[in-house]
Amino acid sequence: PMILLYQMYKLIYSFAIVGAVSLVSGTTYVALWTYIGEQQTLRIRKKFVASALRQEMAWFDTSVGDPQELPVMATNALARIQMALGRSGADLIANLLSAMGCLLVSLELDAPLAIFMVCILPIIGIAIGIVSCYMRKYSGLALQDFASAGAFASEVLTGIKTIVSLRAETWAVKRYTNHVMEAQKNTVKSQVYSKLASGIMGFLFYVTYTFAFMFGTYQAAQRAETEASFRNPFACFFRTDCGIHGSEVMVCIYGVILTAQFIALMNPGIQSINLGRIAAAEIYGAIERKPVIDGTDDMKGVKIGKDYDGSIELRNVIFAYPSRPEDLIFSNLNLKIEAGTAIALVGPSGSGKSSLSKLLLRLYDPIGGKIMVGGEPLTETNLKWWRQQIGYVSQEPSLFPGSIRHNIASGKFDGNCTDEEVEAAARAASAHEFIMDLPDGYDSFYSGSSMQLSGGQIQRISIARALIRNPKILLLDEATSALDTTSERMVQDALDKIRSERKLTTITVAHRLSTIVSSDKIVVIADGAIQEAGTHRELVLEGGIYATLCEGQGLTADAGYHAVSGRTFETASFSASASSASSAKYPTENATDIEQAVAESRVDEEVTGEGTEDEVIVTTGVRSRLSQISKADIGYTILGYFGGILVGGLPAGEAILFGMITGNFFVIQDAALMRSTNYELSLWFLLLAAFSFIGNICMGIGFGVSGSRSTRRMRVLVFDKLMRYSMGWFDYPDHSTGELTTRLEEDSEAVGNITGLSQGQRVQVFSCLAAGLIVTLIYSWQVGLTAIACIPLILGSSIIQARFASREPPNDNLISPATLLERSFADIVLLQAYGLQGDVSTQYSIALEPDVQFKKKQAGYSGLAFGISQFAVFGTFSLIFYIGLRLMISGKLEFTDFFVALLSVMFSSFGAGQSGADFSAGRKGLEAAARLFELSDGITDDGDDPLSDRGSKPNIEGKVCFKNCEFAYPTRPTTKIYYKHGDRGGFSLDIDSRQSIAFTGRSGCGKSTALQLLLRFYRPSSGSVEVDDKDVSDINIGWLRDHIGYVGQMPVLFAGSIRDNILLGKPNATEGELVAAAKSANAHDFILSLSNNYDTDIGVGGGLLSGGQRQRVAIARAIIKDPKLLVLDEATAALDNESEKIVQAALDKMQETNPRTTLTVAHRLETVKNCDKIAVLGDGGVSELGTHSELLALQGLYYTLWTKQSGGL
Repeated sequence: PMILLYQMYKLIYSFAIVGAVSLVSGTTYVALWTYIGEQQTLRIRKKFVASALRQEMAWFDTSVGDPQELPVMATNALARIQMALGRSGADLIANLLSAMGCLLVSLELDAPLAIFMVCILPIIGIAIGIVSCYMRKYSGLALQDFASAGAFASEVLTGIKTIVSLRAETWAVKRYTNHVMEAQKNTVKSQVYSKLASGIMGFLFYVTYTFAFMFGTYQAAQRAETEASFRNPFACFFRTDCGIHGSEVMVCIYGVILTAQFIALMNPGIQSINLGRIAAAEIYGAIERKPVIDGTDDMKGVKIGKDYDGSIELRNVIFAYPSRPEDLIFSNLNLKIEAGTAIALVGPSGSGKSSLSKLLLRLYDPIGGKIMVGGEPLTETNLKWWRQQIGYVSQEPSLFPGSIRHNIASGKFDGNCTDEEVEAAARAASAHEFIMDLPDGYDSFYSGSSMQLSGGQIQRISIARALIRNPKILLLDEATSALDTTSERMVQDALDKIRSERKLTTITVAHRLSTIVSSDKIVVIADGAIQEAGTHRELVLEGGIYATLCEGQGLTADAGYHAVSGRTFETASFSASASSASSAKYPTENATDIEQAVAESRVDEEVTGEGTEDEVIVTTGVRSRLSQISKADIGYTILGYFGGILVGGLPAGEAILFGMITGNFFVIQDAALMRSTNYELSLWFLLLAAFSFIGNICMGIGFGVSGSRSTRRMRVLVFDKLMRYSMGWFDYPDHSTGELTTRLEEDSEAVGNITGLSQGQRVQVFSCLAAGLIVTLIYSWQVGLTAIACIPLILGSSIIQARFASREPPNDNLISPATLLERSFADIVLLQAYGLQGDVSTQYSIALEPDVQFKKKQAGYSGLAFGISQFAVFGTFSLIFYIGLRLMISGKLEFTDFFVALLSVMFSSFGAGQSGADFSAGRKGLEAAARLFELSDGITDDGDDPLSDRGSKPNIEGKVCFKNCEFAYPTRPTTKIYYKHGDRGGFSLDIDSRQSIAFTGRSGCGKSTALQLLLRFYRPSSGSVEVDDKDVSDINIGWLRDHIGYVGQMPVLFAGSIRDNILLGKPNATEGELVAAAKSANAHDFILSLSNNYDTDIGVGGGLLSGGQRQRVAIARAIIKDPKLLVLDEATAALDNESEKIVQAALDKMQETNPRTTLTVAHRLETVKNCDKIAVLGDGGVSELGTHSELLALQGLYYTLWTKQSGGL
């Protein structure tokens, strides 16, 4: 007994020492690997963003297809890469080394038995490898489907006003559901294959145990027979030819079992690495790709320098977009642009005017011919230097996230400029006055939707951004299309003044010909080549295409710009001294100043209704709500629970069989009895093999289906709710497109940690613990109670990790990484034109910093939790050995019973050791679900819910009345658009049924706002909007919008075909109605010229169409509704004159044959002169009202605007 006691105490001390070492090493290795994974992922994230922003447009068109998929893809893929590089990868290595060590011990003790058992490993490897191929396949498909769903959600949320005006909320929800449904199907397949691999592995291992114990029993029985043949019972202690002892068989088999356990524990790591490899293939494909056209390279190519004078020559240029190589834009284009001249490009929509702008910016290279700049081929010129010479204003201008000051300052290629330069550029662009009227002036924050700016205001800021560069070339792609006549004249005069002071080459794309009549050369592009070129007077007298266009706009050969009487412009140098005390810089380095400026411009939280004080997310009741969501799949859930309980109970059964067989090696001395008893017990492993296979399959199917369906329902539930919010809700920074799509993707992904296979893992863990404790209590209640007493110590790691995982990282950045990424890729053309790739990459890194610091701390907590869990397990073993030893010495416990109880605790501890990480992931999943429920539970007025049945559904004739309306946008409550002025009580206007009325006035005076109030995007703060003498707030909102056809200021189309987009206006329309609507919008001919006619794919946002083509499709979509009210917000601004004339004639004809109430916002007064009424807005309401002739007779503001557009002033 003393020798046994001494040896057992050595074992107890060994367990205690190993536990202490595990506490230190476990804490260190988990903390370090988690930290390394986070840091590596951060570097990869930064490199991906930097590389993706550098890629040429052809890559986005052909390889990516949808730039808006990139942020979603990056979010999902980088999460998988982080798992592969961090803890999962470390666990895989640790388990692999442990498996190798255990196997070596087994081979040393009983090589024949170990080799016999190991022979099954190649078979297992081959089977798992085959199954894993299918698992990776379907996991990759699911990743692609989720990326498509995220891109579609981004597209819909970006164009939410168009969606609600078309009553397309149901369509959007259905299409989003289809995307996530496909992802769900592939996810289920992936998870079933994952559990099939586990089932096959468990089945084969248990079959191996059967034959291993039979073979081991045979070896032990042989030794027993050999020992019985010697007279001295201790003879074999001194001989080496007696055979294998039962203890060696036990250790060998247990060593191989541990090898199998560690191999099984490698499965999550292997799965994470496989998913990480799939994700990394896409991410590294972008990182390692060298762009064919690189605008960030400061070394490659020739820098002409100060000698460059602004001259350009296009020689025999042939071009087609890479995504449509069969459709030539230019077939043989030749154009010479002299230095310092003003060149205007005109022609039909789709003729290639904007495409020429992209070629000059070298966003694309021609497939034939050359573009020469200063005598050098553009392809051999340093692109970074070249783009610094160009000030560019796009056809659909947009702003970057940040303050207005920084948006203008970003035009400077080095980012540094003084406040005086910013203000001077704004004044030249006629933007200074409206900027100063904003709550925080130049420091007013813009995040894409957080501030309501009119299209004209955004356009003027964009022009200021171009002017501040002091460019050699000014490239204006319909840059003044959204400006009122006065603002346009002021901007044009400023440009003329700049050109008179220094040499500036100006290239203008324009449909409003009055803006380019003073150009040095006007070039008419059609049919892929230049058809006419000359001055305005020469081309008009020539009587060709240009003359026809001028005739349509009432311009004569003598029309031209003249200085406005009495108008003086302040002169300001855009290259003022950099020594000014106040300077502006694009938000990259000086983040603190930016945050302060943004913070000052934010509306009080009382207004937004949101607080930021609570860091801990309340998750009370979330689990029960998730259970309600999955209630419909209760059958699958029960099947999953059955499988989880079955698989979780296997270690306890294994412990019983292992303990009894091992005990027989020591207790039974008769070889024949040992064989018969152990052979019979070994066969029970075949039953465990069947249970393992069946249980894993049940888990895969049950939890795979129920979990994927629950996650899909969560996504659809939130997306459906987003379709029900009012427009004002989307104006806040926290509800930007980037923020919302990130929540949909990241939080829905995290919810998977508390549903699906993660839930199955928890069931398996707790089943394993319960079964192990029950078996332990049955065989030795003393050992069982000791194990139960140690459970709090084992689960202490979970408590520690959950305590710190329940807090969210601080987010003091007002431009979140998600918003920044979404806006950057949405405006990739503008970003590259201004060379801001590096600045945005730096800003993105700054925005990531709070989350990075938070995760560093979390790595330490995770390491400590793991170290405690390992110490607890080994400490428990040490204590149990001590208790068991004392009980056996006192005769209160048999050896076999102790061994079964001990093995039950040991095998169960493997499950308990996994509960820490799982509990933390589950906590994060609950927090993610809470955030999603916060979105889905948001308070909405039923009256504003477009899918609500609330409100009356009267017969609508089209009479409209605005009564004393006062209004301010929710994010700018102190800046009123409509207000009382003098004797006028706000905005008031009566519009008779079937009457056409036009709104005109300066940019920002409230023209578009009137249409949005009619559509009930917003509600007036006082007064009312009535339709047929009924307050629109009392009319069912969906019914109201069904009777309104709307074309926005910036036409929004969606990915798909032309047919799909037009039919959004009337899904059940016939082919005849479809064609008729397209003809009415003058779109039919250009549609037929496309490769697949109406079924031609137009790309994301209609990006494969020109601006004018997109506008015509949008008009056709509105016309096909045959609405009672037609609302056109600058609907023809992007059309060429001929198309505009035809479309306007078609609209006029419809008004004659089928009169309807038509409200039109227009800056081109020629298009609205035939309206029944024209309302000139100003001073918070209607300042002039009458017909065209009546307003001219008044000789007020309208008279001034008309005269200027006619070229007579």
